[in-house]
Parts: sequence; structure tokens; C-alpha cells
Amino acid sequence: MFLTILVVSSAYILSMIASVPRSNFPDIYVAEARGHIYLRLVAQIGNTTFSPTNTTQIRLQETPPIALSNTSQYQPLLASTESTNKSVIEYRQQTTACSGISNIAFIKTHKTGSSTLRSIINRYGLARNTSFVYLKESKNGHIRYSRLSNSLRKKFLPPIGGTSNIGRRYNMSTVHIRFSREFFDTFMTPETKYITIIREPVEHWLSVISYFNFKRYAPEDVRKKSFEDIAAYLAINAETVQKKTRGSNINFFRNNQAFDLGLSHENCRDPSKVENYVKYLEGQFELVLINEYFDESLVLLRRAFCWSWSDVLYISRNVQSRTHSLKNETIRGLIRQNSMADQTLYDYFNKTLWRKISEYGPEFQSDLTYFRNLLEQVKDDCNVHVVKKLGKVFYQLNKDRSTLCRELLANDQINRIMHRQKSPPKKIAPGKTLVQLPIDRNEPIVSGPREPRAIRDARVACDNDPTCKKIDFSLQPDGRIKIITYRTRRNL
Repeated sequence: MFLTILVVSSAYILSMIASVPRSNFPDIYVAEARGHIYLRLVAQIGNTTFSPTNTTQIRLQETPPIALSNTSQYQPLLASTESTNKSVIEYRQQTTACSGISNIAFIKTHKTGSSTLRSIINRYGLARNTSFVYLKESKNGHIRYSRLSNSLRKKFLPPIGGTSNIGRRYNMSTVHIRFSREFFDTFMTPETKYITIIREPVEHWLSVISYFNFKRYAPEDVRKKSFEDIAAYLAINAETVQKKTRGSNINFFRNNQAFDLGLSHENCRDPSKVENYVKYLEGQFELVLINEYFDESLVLLRRAFCWSWSDVLYISRNVQSRTHSLKNETIRGLIRQNSMADQTLYDYFNKTLWRKISEYGPEFQSDLTYFRNLLEQVKDDCNVHVVKKLGKVFYQLNKDRSTLCRELLANDQINRIMHRQKSPPKKIAPGKTLVQLPIDRNEPIVSGPREPRAIRDARVACDNDPTCKKIDFSLQPDGRIKIITYRTRRNL
């Protein structure tokens, strides 16, 4: 008889395991959700019901995966930590000696898997109440190829709690916008880290011409043929097709990834300028993720930003249901030639990715194995199933799934971000100044020697209330301080 136990105290687990042979534990693993670790134990002990009475939630950050059985799916991680002469606990403690980075500018490229990465960053920012760069008059906040200027910046939604974005700074950007470090420096926080994602140029180009319907630029008789024939025509007649394109399509047809990252169409044709610009980008970006090695890239991202495993969990977004292939190597070579700047960009940062993996250390492969196993386990626990409609792949789950499952598939991230930044700030009566005193939730509250009792009591009450985030005070004209309100943590 099998019994699943969620959130079991570590002392109780160890005492039970000590008295039971390892062979009775076919699967022991860790599921992590919203910063907490939940141990799940599947055991078979004869015909006896395994029913612990001491069950508690273990609040440990970055607790290592537990692999006590030879059949455990997370055994590779334990083997890796042993091979580096470190205990599992020591290994994980070393990865928590930093604080998570929440000031991030993600340059969202087109048709590169960027929607999935955007959902990961949005989820992280929503949970930490960060301010995002979003265009006011846009359903999804995208800026795309608008002229980067001060007048454009005035069209951004104000940061949380503000009425204007003039002189204000943002924590995150996850929208489509061309990269310009000079422009970003005018509204992002100074400590912002920059990341992006790119894709193998041939596969990227095939996805672009399919998604943006470039077959309309081919003759009618060609449009009736197979996708491979249409792609061949567009590749062979690239110069002619380029002249026919209108609007933003002119930016998608050739070297779109390099263009998104700030390189002009003219410079995309000059190999020396392309090479110099790619080297410049290396100095600007903390990490350039590679679509074909998405999981590997996320493992690097997690360590670079000091995030938890739950922070980088994902379920793919905006995936096309139809996949297109092109087997003709001559045409594929022609596409690479037409996309010279994108090819140079990809080759350079693909090598950079593998250099970073090498620098990561011998535990990289075990971390990657653990991450992929965790992804599969989450999909299984969330009961995710695939639905294909409107030319895309959608993932759905049962209504009774956990908060983590719902967040992984949340379709309202953009609406939530825009709603809270559109919400008007609290009005302050004339003659009053609002003084905000944030409370560090990780440190005990220490009252000052001359602190008024009312304020001290308010601080202690907030510290004892897990939903309290900070206290607001109003400085009265006569010098007295009036407690206005408590602000509670947003439940996501």
C-alpha cells in the first residue's frame, strides 16, 4: 500500500528511514514551491500504513534534493556532490550566500522562446512587487520598434504608487523593445542586469516567415506549394522580397535578432561592424540565453541571479502547433548567408554559453539533471495536458491545482502588472508629508530608545503579522506623527 506524505518534518523522516531498509523507498524527492521546500516520500512498508503524526512545513531555502535510494530520480545530484568532496548540505549552503537579483532588463527578441522566459521573469517580479516598463496604450505593454526618445518614455506606465514616470526608475523590463543601453539608462535602476535570448538563425527564420505570413510576398503559384518550396523561393529571392515588405515586416525578414539587439540594417551587411558590435554586446549582457539549450541557460541564469529552483520553473508559452522543417542543405546555407549578422551573433554567444557552463564546475550536469527531473515532476503534479487550437499549443491544468501550478500557467500576468501600475497612489492631505518606513521581514524589529510607544507597538504588531509588509505614517503640521494604515502583502 502506497502512501504519499507532503511536508514531513526532517527529524521524523530521518528516524523512520533509519528503521526501514532502503529498498522499501522506491521514490524520494523534493518539490519546491514559492520559496518553500516540500518533501514527498513514497514508501511501501509491508502491509503497514505509514502515518506520521508530526507533520510540519520545512522552511529551508535551497534545501538539497534528497536521494537515498538507488532508484531515486535525483540520484545524479547526490553522486555529483559526493564527487566534489562536499556534503549535500554544504553544496546548497554555498549557493545561498547571495541575495536574489530583481532589477532585470530582458530584451525580448522575436520567435526565440522569449515568451516563456518573459513569463518566468514576470512571475518573479510580481511576487516581489517590482515596477515594470510597460507602454500605457498597449494591450500587452510592448514598445516594439517605436523611436527611442524622451517622448516615448513619457508614454510608459508610472512605477507602482506613482502618477508620473519622470525622474522615476523601473526594476524590470520584459517587453519587446530594441536594445539601446543609452536609452535604458534613462529609466532603469543603475544596478540593472541585462539578459536576452537568441535562436539558431535558420530555425528562427523559418519560424518568422511562418508566423508573420511572408508567403504573401511570393507569387500566387508558389503560395499554393509546400512550406519548403515557399521557404526556398523567399531565400533565393531575398533581395526582391525585402523590397516588397511593408511596415515592421521589413525588420523581421533578415537579421531580425541582431536588429532587436540594436544593430542597424545597414551595419548588418558589414562583417567587421557586426563582429565589433557582437563583442560590445558581450560587455553589456549578464547572460545571453540560447533557445536550443534553454534548460542549460536557465541553470546558468539561476546561479548568476541567485534565484531558487522554483523561480526558474516553467511551462512553455506561445508555441506554434505546426513545426516546419527544411531539409535542403543548399537552401539552409543560403538562409545563413542572408542572415549573416544573426549567424555571427549566434555562433559567438553559443560558444560563450558553453564557456560559462565549463566555468560553472563539475556539478553543472547534476544540477541540469535535477532541474529537468523537477520540471517533469511539476508537470505531473500539476496534471498539465496539451490543447492545440488557433495554430498554437496551449497547456491546461485541473482547477484544483496548487498556487504554484496556477502561477506557472497564469495568463493574467500582463493584466496584473498593468493594473497595479495604473492604480492611483494614496492621496495625502494638504500640509502633510507621507513618510514610509519599510520593515525588513528577515530581521527582528529593534525599537529605538526614544521611539514613541504607539510606533513601537505598530512595528511589533507588523512584525508578528505575516501579511504585513510596512507601516505608513503621516507627519502632522504640529510635528506629531500619525499612524495612517498598514499595507499588506499582495497574495498572488
